[in-house]
Amino acid sequence: TVDTCLVMGLFNIMSSLLKRYERNEGEEPLTPEDIEGAHQCAMPMWIFSFIWSVCATTTGPGRPKLDEFFRKKAEESGFAEHMPPAEKGDSSMYEYCFDQDELMWKEWMQTIPAYKPNPE
Repeated sequence: TVDTCLVMGLFNIMSSLLKRYERNEGEEPLTPEDIEGAHQCAMPMWIFSFIWSVCATTTGPGRPKLDEFFRKKAEESGFAEHMPPAEKGDSSMYEYCFDQDELMWKEWMQTIPAYKPNPE
């Protein structure tokens, strides 16, 4: 992977997450609640974008190491409170997405209905 492509990937993901806050001419402006929500989502959405661009290049045994490294850097840099939860045993930052409506990190598997096979 090329470093500049990873950065572009980060910004492409972030841009797609911010679409809900865009307004075109003639559309209703954002409400104060929308603006507050955008402020609360900004850092978690950047982290999510970083995980699924730069950090996504690591696979297998490298992921737990990168998870630990990124969390340590987040703690040192003062943004650990915006990271996905770390207290769920084997779960890593790769197991979460940020829910903009509920303003919280959720495990990916909680965002889809349970699979029920058709008995026929």
